[in-house]
Amino acid sequence: MQNAEMIVMEDLRACVKLDIVERLAKMILTNAASEIPVCTADVATTALEATVQCAGQLKFAKNGEEDFAVFVLQDGMAKITSIVLQTMSTYEDYNKASRRYDDQRAAVGSDVMAAMLQFYIGKKLQDLQILDAGCGTGNYAKSLIEHGARQISLLDSSPGMLEKAKDKLSDYIANGTVKDFIEAKMPPLPFSDETFDVVMFNVVLNHLDRGNPEFPNCVNTLKETVRILRPDGFIIVSTMLPSVAHNVMWFTQLNMKLTKRFTDECIPSVEQIEKMFEDAGIQCIQKLSILGSDMYKSYYNLDGPLDESWRATSSYWSFATSEEVAEAVERVKSLKASGEYEQWVKEHDLASSSGFLTIFFCKPRTTDKTIPLPE
Repeated sequence: MQNAEMIVMEDLRACVKLDIVERLAKMILTNAASEIPVCTADVATTALEATVQCAGQLKFAKNGEEDFAVFVLQDGMAKITSIVLQTMSTYEDYNKASRRYDDQRAAVGSDVMAAMLQFYIGKKLQDLQILDAGCGTGNYAKSLIEHGARQISLLDSSPGMLEKAKDKLSDYIANGTVKDFIEAKMPPLPFSDETFDVVMFNVVLNHLDRGNPEFPNCVNTLKETVRILRPDGFIIVSTMLPSVAHNVMWFTQLNMKLTKRFTDECIPSVEQIEKMFEDAGIQCIQKLSILGSDMYKSYYNLDGPLDESWRATSSYWSFATSEEVAEAVERVKSLKASGEYEQWVKEHDLASSSGFLTIFFCKPRTTDKTIPLPE
């Protein structure tokens, strides 16, 4: 086994997109030549040194997790038949997405968040210790700083997103406004008890679980949030609801079979979110939706679904299989060919009246069922 040959290429984290993984598995199983990245030499060496044989398969662990691949011995060669991913998002490669993320995404609702925090906590933004959990490229952190925040920490599992955030916030790192950049996967939250006044999750929790209607990773992350909050601490959760994908965004209505699969597997409803809060010991004291399409800078680029770089900025398309993307593309082409496309988009776009983003403002649950308003 020590002499078993390995496919040793670049880091797997460069190719976590599921359709690539699927093609890779098929190519290997049919003995086709493959140059798609799989794993690094040191990871492969570790795999051979710590391999456990099980029913003809060889698995290896990294930091206690089956992190990269499952092997099978064929003619003395260890070949990869499937890949197990251990990243924070269950369907998006944010290292890859970080390259184009800021081309499209904006910190929608950050002004409302800044106002609500000060209203409910009764302190100025500059006096609050804030954690941006799942910070991405730092858009929300930057916006809150521009509104007056002076003590903010950022956490994300993607090195690519964190590097973008560091570049964007370099001046604020230098003057001490940004306290920490933490690379970590949630849950848990790697902080001491009662560290922060505010923890915010902006379009993050929908990435932590897939195919489990109980959303256990979300619940455990929220429980951790309660632990690291100071007394009178505040939690912000922003998300897109299933109804938005089904009825509001025009491009998610191009392939409704894909959209139903996406929302069923990944996007919690209001009822499921409220159940998460209950299970985590949290109560929502206010929720609201932000009208308009400002979250996506080129939302009304009607040729966007035909453009891979446009699709790359939305995790909806990353979730889709190549076949599902092709169906949506064909739908666009068919509507354009019939001259119906612009009218179809108008009929299926409700962004201005319904909006994309719903924000939940929450506190750890107290024995008193009512939250007093500040004097």
